[in-house]
Amino acid sequence: MAPQLLVATWAARRRARRQIGKALAEFKRASNEFKAQLETEMRNLELDEASKKHAETPTILPPERSIAVGTAASAAEPGAPKATDV
Repeated sequence: MAPQLLVATWAARRRARRQIGKALAEFKRASNEFKAQLETEMRNLELDEASKKHAETPTILPPERSIAVGTAASAAEPGAPKATDV
């Protein structure tokens, strides 16, 4: 009966090791999945913050109907002084 007990013990140990191995593999898979989800969420938050920062940056536009002095357009204005008027 002693040899049968040893065989049964070895079989039980083998089953226990296999179950522990499966449990560790499942834990590792779940851990990696959780880590990937966290990284994705962090990346999404960073992109949202960057887009908000970009949207908050004011766009500076030139004043309406501004014409630089000395351009052809300023000479064509009806009220603008002419070089011959001086």
